[in-house]
Amino acid sequence: VFQDGSVFPAAVLDISDDVLIQKFMSGIANMAAFSRELGIPTEAGLPHAFGNAFRNIAALVADIDFTFKEVEEVKKFLADPTAYAAA
Repeated sequence: VFQDGSVFPAAVLDISDDVLIQKFMSGIANMAAFSRELGIPTEAGLPHAFGNAFRNIAALVADIDFTFKEVEEVKKFLADPTAYAAA
């Protein structure tokens, strides 16, 4: 393949869908990380934002009597970490 004065092997045309999806997802991850670093919310960064928000809430309710379904497993772990140790 000849393009703009450069010669590439024909194998560059044999890119599978898996490779394209992998490259696209890598670009999305880079965009999410860059936007999080700048403090600009984007759709790509939403899962990270919700994960961080959950960790903050779990940290806040860890030592008080208030609980909800999503944080019960965290409280069980904090009460007895040895129960979760690998045998």
